[in-house]
Amino acid sequence: MDEVRLVQKAQRGSAAAMTRLLRRHYRQLYTVAWAYVRNEQDALDVIQEASYRAVVRVAQLQDPALFGTWLTRIVINEATRLLAERKRREAAPLTETVPAAIATDAAQHLAVTEALGSIDERYATVLRLHYLGGWSVHDVAGQLAVSENTVKTRLARGRAALREALGRD
Repeated sequence: MDEVRLVQKAQRGSAAAMTRLLRRHYRQLYTVAWAYVRNEQDALDVIQEASYRAVVRVAQLQDPALFGTWLTRIVINEATRLLAERKRREAAPLTETVPAAIATDAAQHLAVTEALGSIDERYATVLRLHYLGGWSVHDVAGQLAVSENTVKTRLARGRAALREALGRD
């Protein structure tokens, strides 16, 4: 069954259709969640909360053809919420959000993490999906429902903002 019809069934209250949709998108959702939280258990928590929110709000989705993008956005919002909540609790930013290849020592690792948290969320999102999640520009554009040129621009501006936040010109 095609996805639009499944979404329409889910919007009419079919639990089976919603379950099928969530299973269909699971790998993609996990990849996005992990790119943000860099921890398996946290990624699973993000997916669980995002799935709950999607089930509760699926009837509000205007265009069933955009279900995957809508669901990905919910995961991004949940991951961002989790990171912000953790940051408030710990008084120090998470170091798991930066890959080891970017930061070679703990101080640099912490600096990059703080810098990622300080730049515009639009830029941080594409940087995380592209570099941490390993997504192509095309895939990022499809999931965020923007053009590839927009993704390329946000990557360039994000890298520049990251360099500036780190004090490197």
